[in-house]
Amino acid sequence: MFVSMVISFCPRILFQCAAYGRCVSKHAEDIRKGVCEKEFLELIACIRKVITLRNLNQNYQDHTVKMKIRRYKKAQRVLSFLKHNFSFVAPYRIVVDGTFCQAALENKVNIREQIQKYLQEDVLIYTTACVLQELELLGGHFHGALLIAKQYKCLKCKHMVQKEKPCSASMCLQKLVGKENSKKYFIATQDKDLRADLNEKVTACPLLFLQQKVIHLDRLSQVCKEKADREIESKLNFESSKDTVAMLKCKLLPKSYSEKKDESFIRRKPKAPNPLSCLKKKKKNNMPRSDGRRTRRRRRRANKRGNNMNAVVQDASSCLQ
Repeated sequence: MFVSMVISFCPRILFQCAAYGRCVSKHAEDIRKGVCEKEFLELIACIRKVITLRNLNQNYQDHTVKMKIRRYKKAQRVLSFLKHNFSFVAPYRIVVDGTFCQAALENKVNIREQIQKYLQEDVLIYTTACVLQELELLGGHFHGALLIAKQYKCLKCKHMVQKEKPCSASMCLQKLVGKENSKKYFIATQDKDLRADLNEKVTACPLLFLQQKVIHLDRLSQVCKEKADREIESKLNFESSKDTVAMLKCKLLPKSYSEKKDESFIRRKPKAPNPLSCLKKKKKNNMPRSDGRRTRRRRRRANKRGNNMNAVVQDASSCLQ
């Protein structure tokens, strides 16, 4: 994008450079201030436009990178919620309809590659016989979408198994998912009415759609969030599980344990402090003598070295005698 802009401005920049060069060469002998000011200002204005376009392109690229990171983080939050609350595991099962295949064809999007890149897990892509039949009836405009849908494995519809009449693709997908979505399907569709019906009726049915050549994972419905909250509360609520805990105690613990009575333990009171530690300290009577002189206390130290020397001298004198 930026390169094309620079190329479009290149002839103008070259023209301004040539005009400024001709002006300078013309007045080379008698050059003075402000002779080629007009040509110089036009050249500077042209260069400034190129620099502003480069900055705009850099800002656009930074914005697209940030949006891409946000989109991936949002998908990972939704997938982690589905994994922990509704046991969705990889490889994910994706069911595509005709509208999604047509949108992918118009935007030149490789469905398998882009979905795997977006969800960051392996996927299994399916379609239904009703979707293929609807694309065949729609005619030549949807022939490319029909070829794309035929690449994927075709699921057996419940109404086709029960030998009922084929229905529209939206009704077929609603019957395939059911109320609980027990087989953990992802539905990829561009039909807004179908997405709204699935959000209202199905507890956990993640939806994929295309928007400006980019795959998006739709927000979780309020029904899905409320069911997850109820299950978490039921797991954390101890009052409802008191009966089961009592029954398990009766089965697993011995009878002697249940017949024992709770022993009453005597709680020891805190002891009183030691009475000797509560006595007041005695005051020392250091009164001076009547003559006004202070007495010094003498300390007797055992002079081991002196005693040893005296013993050695006595032994030596006895030997000389």
